[in-house]
Parts: sequence; C-alpha cells; structure tokens
Amino acid sequence: MPPHADHPEARARVVRALSRAGRVAAVLGLGFACAVAVASLADRVVAARGWDFVPLRADPNLDRELTRTEFSVRVVTNRLGFREPRLPGPKPPGTVRVVALGDSFTQGYGVAYPSRLEDLLHARPGGARYEVINLGVPAACPLDYLHHLRDPGLAYEPDVVLVGLMANDVHDVLMLRRHRARGVLAQLEAIRAGHSGAPGLRRVFRTAWPALYDLAGSSVAARRLRAAAGAEAEAAPSPGGQRRPERALGGEDVPWRDVLLALADRHGRRDEVASALDLLEPNERAMVRDVVTGAWRPEEHRDQTPAYLVRSLIAPRAHVDGVLLTAEYEDAWRATAAALREIDRVARAAGARTVLVFVPAGHQVNDASDAFFRRIGFPEEPRLRTDTTFADRVQAFGAEHGIAVVDLLAPLRERADERLYFEEDRHWTPRGHEIAAAVLATQVTWPLSSRRRWRGREAAWRPARPTTVRTRDFEASSTEATLSG
Repeated sequence: MPPHADHPEARARVVRALSRAGRVAAVLGLGFACAVAVASLADRVVAARGWDFVPLRADPNLDRELTRTEFSVRVVTNRLGFREPRLPGPKPPGTVRVVALGDSFTQGYGVAYPSRLEDLLHARPGGARYEVINLGVPAACPLDYLHHLRDPGLAYEPDVVLVGLMANDVHDVLMLRRHRARGVLAQLEAIRAGHSGAPGLRRVFRTAWPALYDLAGSSVAARRLRAAAGAEAEAAPSPGGQRRPERALGGEDVPWRDVLLALADRHGRRDEVASALDLLEPNERAMVRDVVTGAWRPEEHRDQTPAYLVRSLIAPRAHVDGVLLTAEYEDAWRATAAALREIDRVARAAGARTVLVFVPAGHQVNDASDAFFRRIGFPEEPRLRTDTTFADRVQAFGAEHGIAVVDLLAPLRERADERLYFEEDRHWTPRGHEIAAAVLATQVTWPLSSRRRWRGREAAWRPARPTTVRTRDFEASSTEATLSG
C-alpha cells in the first residue's frame, strides 16, 4: 500500500472523487432513462397519429415494358408517379372531373377502367365533357388513397371521387399495423436488412422505436439499399460451376433459412414453414431461397411463381380470411373504415361526391385460377364464390355514412364463364375493365355539369368554389404489384 494512502486528506480526496463520479453516473443514467422514456412515448404518438406513414407512388416518369407470362404492356407514369397523363391544372369550363383512387386494378395494365369509363361517359347524350383521372397505384390501400386525394387529387378540382376497394386493402392495413410492411416481399426485405450488417445503433433504433425510425427517413434509406442490391442480387454462377453465396442488401452472406423462419415467426407459422421447406422439391427450394435472399425480384421476371410460393408458405389463407373478414381483421377493417370516412370528408369539403367501388378478387368470381394456385400450395375455398361478407360490409358502411356504393361482385359473377381475370397474374383482363366501366357508367347518377357540386348525404347541390392546391413530387416506393388481390 502506498505510504500516502492512509493520509486522511488523500482518503478524503478519493471519497470526494468517487462521490462526484457516482453523482455524474446517476445523472447520466437518469438522463438516459428519461430520453428512452420520451423516445418511447414519441414513438407511440407518431405511430398512433400515422405521422410515420409514407404513401406509395410509382416511379415518376417511368416508361418501361411490364412483361408477365400472360401479357406484356407498356407502363408510363407522369412526373408525379401516376399513370394519368394529365397533370393537375384548371378545369376546362363545362367539364365534369372524376378522380379514381385505387390500387393496380385501378391503374390497370394496358386497358384501365377509368379510361374506358371516360369514353362511355363522353358517349352519353347531353353534351357534357368528362375527364376521369387515374390515380391508381399498385399495392396501395385506403391509407394511401387519402394522401393521393389530398395531393394531387384535390388539385384536379374533382366533382366525383371514385374509391376502388378490395378485400386485400384490409389485409394491407393489417400487415402495416402488425409488421410495418404491406406484403411478404417487403417484410422479407426488412428482415434481410437486419441480417446484412447494418450498424448496430441503427438496428437498435429501428427495433426500439420503429415509428420514429420511419419518420426520420427510413424509406429513403430503404430505396438506396434496394438500388445497391441490384447488382448484388444477380447471384450468377462462379467459373467453377458453384453458385456464389447468396448476398444480402448489405453485401454479407444471407442465412436464408433463418430469414424465412424469422418471417414465419412473425406470422405464427415457424413450425409449419420449417416442415414445408423439408418437403419442397429442389427447384422449389431454390425459388424460395432466391426470393428470400433478394436474388429474385418480381419486376425482373415474367414468371411470378417464386413470389407466390413464398407467400403460400407464410400466409396461405390471407386471400380467404380477408374476404371472410375473420376476427383478426376487425381492427384492420375499423382502420380502413376510418380512412374511407376521412376520404369522404375531404371530398365533401372540396365539393365532390364520393363513390365506393367494391372490386372483387378473381377467386370471389370464378375458379379459373384454382388449379394454378392449388399447385403452388394455396388452399381451395369454393364458398368464396358465393360468399358476400365483404360486399355486405361495404354496403352497410356506405348506407351508414351516406356514401354511394357500386358493388361489382354480382355483375362479374353473372359473367363468370368469361375470361375476366388473368389466371396467374389475377388482375382484370381488358374484358374485366370493360365490364367494370359499363357498370359504373350505368349505376352512378353522373352530374351533367361541374357548375354545381355534391354537398352531402341529403343529395343537395351547391355552387362550386374554386380549389387551388399545390402539388409536389414524391419519390417512388416499392410495390408488390404482382401480389395484389
């Protein structure tokens, strides 16, 4: 022991130093605890308010060929990321403008029901001019539609707002609430990024406060990661004939089975997926591996079977339970209904009338796709072709809130022997769009002039007030267009 250690002053200095260090540590600990508590509270507030929500838009100024096994079409978008060629601007005198909100069924591939509806309305007697503005975005849901109406929809000065609604819209809301990602591929991407060597603090922040993370710009970061992944995800064979290790977005080897089982865990299906993987044929297992690692991306391939195969493992009953609105979908339906009510409120405030359009998926109309999807692993549910649960819910919602509803289920079922949907892609064929447009043209009481606008549920009209809303560009978000419906 040093000779000065027993000196009273030396001991006192040591005690004072330790005391100061303890106080500093206590203050720092208290400050850290307060910061964590505040961040957690802020995260809950941000999530509850939906401030972290980033609405989907397609790539702006897109001009490319979309090729699938059943069709090949040119897809062109404007500088705002919508298929509609007309940008917002003053409405010509005597023109009735209709804004159509929806997902890929509204955007359409090739033929789209909004453009066909415009043609049919022009052919009506009376001389009124109609413009039907297509603001459909693949993989979007009512949460997105509300944003699309506000910007740029209101800048078109609409007289009527059409809102396409499907059962998978409620499923998208459910996935966003549970997993903060809409579809299986988006959820895989998030998990894969977590395995890619992302900086530890970023991982902690994303896990502890996901809403704040999104609000701080995670969507921009994800887009950059996806762009960087393009070259990495090719997974070309090496000169020796051995496939190179699958790579993650961050460039590290992907334990693809672990990633898939982590996703299965989120859906409560770890054991089922683990068992199913062992039963897959080698070529099927290779498909799953390529989807999980990002080596396979939907926009780069004609055949979408690999994506469907992964979805059949993770969420095989989603297409059934969403239509039947089982108990797990009730909260998501309430959130969907709240978004629809707000869409109607915004439309009415701008002097426009809201019309809900129930768009059934193919498996609600006929069995044309059953053989293909049964082969992949999806269960069959023949009762979906007679069930009206979702349609009835939409009708009841419209009646309660004074919103007009056009139900396309019965008209399409009456023509179930026609080819209304692509068997594999599951979107409408040109014939499906034609029927949808014809039903809308005949079942909706269209205004004959834009000089007076819809005011409310009492079906009164009032003079229109000019509406000026500035638009702004949004960067694109990724979509899972091929998994719609």
